[in-house]
Amino acid sequence: MDWIGNGIAQRIFRERRNFVTEVIGADLAPLKNMLTVIKAAGYEIDLAGITCSLDASVERNANRSHDNISAYYTETYHQRWILANVGS
Repeated sequence: MDWIGNGIAQRIFRERRNFVTEVIGADLAPLKNMLTVIKAAGYEIDLAGITCSLDASVERNANRSHDNISAYYTETYHQRWILANVGS
């Protein structure tokens, strides 16, 4: 998984492609760092925040299909791949 994710991130930044990533953002410091580095590399950032009540979020998570992986589990991977390759 790391090999593929890192390779995709390398291509994104080497070819100056647009990209989308999903993060929870519960820990603000890594999120701010990632956004700062991406912006410093010349990318424009368009944030879309999704909010809902705790009850609604619990219901949405319970109704998630088995093959729909939450950003809760993938956020650290995405941040690592982006930060390792954004300057390439």
